[in-house]
Amino acid sequence: MEYRGKRYTVVQGTEPASWKWTVYLDEHTVRSGSAPTRETARAKAIGAIDKARKKAKPTPPKQGGYAGRQPS
Repeated sequence: MEYRGKRYTVVQGTEPASWKWTVYLDEHTVRSGSAPTRETARAKAIGAIDKARKKAKPTPPKQGGYAGRQPS
């Protein structure tokens, strides 16, 4: 499956009420986990993608303040 351009999988585990999720963020970064239901596993995978996107997104500098000048 894919969400926001990132591939993820959700598969049933070997135990009852066991679902495994894996997110492929890039060619070197993989996140994974488990959940009791398929929908929860899907939500956790999507949450991991959103968290990684938020972390990677640069924040613009704040307006106001000294703008690089030292106070006099």
